[in-house]
Amino acid sequence: MNTFEYPVRNLAEHQRFSDEKQSEFIDLNRLIAMARRQFFLVTCFVIAWFVLGVVILATTPPQYTAVAKVLIDDRLSQIVEEASPAPQRVRNDAALLSEIEVIRSARIADAVGQALNLEENQVFLRPPSSMLGQIIGTTRGFVRALLPSASSSRDGSSNASAAEIAVARNAALKEYVRTILQSNVMVERAGRSYAISIAFRSHDSQLAAEITNAYAEAYIADQLEANFDATQQATEWMQTRLQELQVSSQLASQQAEDFRSRNGLSSTRGLLITEQQLSELNSQLALARAETARAEARFQQFRQVLDTDTQGLSSFSLISSEEYGNAALVELKTRLDAIDQREQEIRLNFGEDHPQAVLLQAEQREIVRQITTELNNLSASLRSEFEISKAREDALEESVSMATGRNSEASQAQIALRGLEQRSEAVNSLYQTFLSRYEEVSQQQSFPVSAVRIISDATVPRSKSSPRTIPVLGMMIVLGGLIGGMIGIVREYNERFFRTGGEVRDVLKLKFLGYAPKIDGKTANPAKERGRRNMKAELADLRVAPTSRLEKSRMLAALANPTSMFTETLRNARIAADVVLQAKQHKVIGFVSILPGEGKSTIAANFAALLASHDSRVLIIDGDIRNPGLSRAMLSEPTDGLLKAVIENKTWRDVAKVIEGTKLCFIGNNLSGQFSHTSELLSSEGMQQFVAEAKETFDYIILDLPPIGPVVDAKAVSQIVDAYIMVTEWGKTPRLLVSSQLNAEAAISDKLLGVILNKVDLKSLPKYSTDGTSEKFLKEYNQYYGTGAQAV
Repeated sequence: MNTFEYPVRNLAEHQRFSDEKQSEFIDLNRLIAMARRQFFLVTCFVIAWFVLGVVILATTPPQYTAVAKVLIDDRLSQIVEEASPAPQRVRNDAALLSEIEVIRSARIADAVGQALNLEENQVFLRPPSSMLGQIIGTTRGFVRALLPSASSSRDGSSNASAAEIAVARNAALKEYVRTILQSNVMVERAGRSYAISIAFRSHDSQLAAEITNAYAEAYIADQLEANFDATQQATEWMQTRLQELQVSSQLASQQAEDFRSRNGLSSTRGLLITEQQLSELNSQLALARAETARAEARFQQFRQVLDTDTQGLSSFSLISSEEYGNAALVELKTRLDAIDQREQEIRLNFGEDHPQAVLLQAEQREIVRQITTELNNLSASLRSEFEISKAREDALEESVSMATGRNSEASQAQIALRGLEQRSEAVNSLYQTFLSRYEEVSQQQSFPVSAVRIISDATVPRSKSSPRTIPVLGMMIVLGGLIGGMIGIVREYNERFFRTGGEVRDVLKLKFLGYAPKIDGKTANPAKERGRRNMKAELADLRVAPTSRLEKSRMLAALANPTSMFTETLRNARIAADVVLQAKQHKVIGFVSILPGEGKSTIAANFAALLASHDSRVLIIDGDIRNPGLSRAMLSEPTDGLLKAVIENKTWRDVAKVIEGTKLCFIGNNLSGQFSHTSELLSSEGMQQFVAEAKETFDYIILDLPPIGPVVDAKAVSQIVDAYIMVTEWGKTPRLLVSSQLNAEAAISDKLLGVILNKVDLKSLPKYSTDGTSEKFLKEYNQYYGTGAQAV
């Protein structure tokens, strides 16, 4: 069995490699191409916004800005501070920003409005507005007039008295003046200095200077008033606070003394009585523990000697009168040593059975018994001494424990007393501090001195501050470019379709077979008459299928324009099929697409007609049973077709028809009914036998298959088809959809010969290519192809 190598084996691997390769570098050529495609759009937006800027400049009244500067100088208040030891204030950035907000406040604005009587200044109240402002104001007034709330408020105001109306009108006018002042004043810090720049813009230059100077004077007056109010409020508050602190100080001292006397926390030589008692008991307890340890050691040593010496003889040598104070034991020990020495001499001289030796041995046992008795008595005495020492130690420990408890209670009380004393000292210290500060504030007089002074008065501006021609036009150009660029970027971002053959190769890793321009049936020329050769005997009795001239020109455009790019693309597809399937004498080629309407039927019909024009025996079958578009284009009336042939086991001779004016044999489908089990039919044994029988006669069998996106019919005939050709509509079918569908349908992707981009707009195609690609030289190619290059 022959094996064939197709262009793609693993689309997922190629797709991953392509994504990694594209993410490594920025494709400058692609960015330039994107800029060229969107250049016209961006230019239109730039021109439109430039014209809008010119209109704005022509219709906007000029504005003038007057500037004054004030300096926050704390040295001006040194006259007062020299008489006071209070620390000098240091202004930081936050303090300066706070002063700026004070200047912008409604209080300063009201003072300025009242000083200049702006409520009666019509130049201030009714400044000229631009055309855009007039349009917005007119629209706003019209909307307000239509709202029911406006009419109801007017009806309600008619019931109010004239005085109430006047008060409300004055309040509204005052609020309006304040709003205009706050919206047109500009306050900022001059660099990193303590100087503050105050500016005001107005359509009247003289009024701008007057309002700016009024702002500076109102700010200084507000500082003086604020200092006076702050001093007065501080004095009143400190006086009230001093009275509270005096009462708190006396109460804290009284509480500390009451607690000391109630808990008996008197002390001598810096120590409490309980602490002295505890110290003495601890000393006695240490001596008692030492005596108990010594008695226990003697007792345990003596008992150990007695317990290990069962005879009681060897322990005699460990007994001394100095250690235990027992003279009887020493005497018995001396007698025992003498008898033992005498008994050993008689035994050596006269033997062990000598009567004198026997008497000495009896006397020796008697002395041992007496010694044992004395040792037991001594052991009892040592035990009694140890128990007495232990009892005395326990008693002292109990006394220490009780004294410790009393001392702990006294310590807790002492801690509480110390807290009360600290609180009393803190309150007294705070009272003294407030008393001293109160005396300083009371002695300080309210001098009319402010830490702010004017360093630059506002003058009448001679040139307008806005609108500025060059900045406005420049901003409009930039804004138009940005908006146009953003819209262009969005359009490019939404570009998810195949535009060039390079994209087909990079994304799908498939062979690109060429571009097929969109066919216009109205301009297509009829095929030139060519000499026919006689078909084989099998085709002699076939009836000719009638077709309309328009449908025929669209389906046979390759014959009508043999030198066009459309026909060259089909020739390239034929070469690819012949090369890949060269071992196949009879080739079955299926044409598929992802979505309906991509033109695969037109490509399949023209491909089959082109093959037939080269004396190849070609059979084209409309395999789209659910929607037989090719049959509707090629047949004018319902006829028996593939569906009936497979179901009733007919041969291709029973249902095939020769297309008029060609050597192409066509099998369509019945247009009068619907059949739902199409995939089962196409994969059935009857379909395989039908195609196998047709392969005995035809060199090429072309299958126009349904789209692989909505149905699985194309995959159902994969055992019959030798190779597939993918038809994708230019600029319409998403790349991701094509890639995902081919990855999911391995039975189709493994047999793909390549991809044809159909319905290509040849005028727009060069815009989507980069420098050095063949699409850039499309004009030269068209000149080579001749006038028929774009005829289809």
